Amino acid sequence: MERAGGAAMLHGPVVVAPPGTPAEDVLGVAADLTAEALGLAAPGGIETIFARPQSLDRVWVRTGFIPVPEAELPRPLRGRPGLAVEHRRSRRLPLRPRPRRTLTGGAAA
Repeated sequence: MERAGGAAMLHGPVVVAPPGTPAEDVLGVAADLTAEALGLAAPGGIETIFARPQSLDRVWVRTGFIPVPEAELPRPLRGRPGLAVEHRRSRRLPLRPRPRRTLTGGAAA
């Protein structure tokens, strides 16, 4: 995460999976990683998180992000490579607790 005051840009998540891994498993791991990052943000004083879509729309929707224009980004976070549409999540939006998953399909310990 790249921080600018009470806002941050989440770079990722990046998940590398073996060939043939079902897309839902990969998206589930990406959602879990995003939830972990969001859980660490509020205690660190971050109120709003921005991220590039990176074809992870299902992950962003699951974790409470909404599309916003580039102009909504704090000035220090503008101009990064990627699509022009960002997503953000305010800490006021609650996350639904979910069991963590692994790429083997089981729940993480």
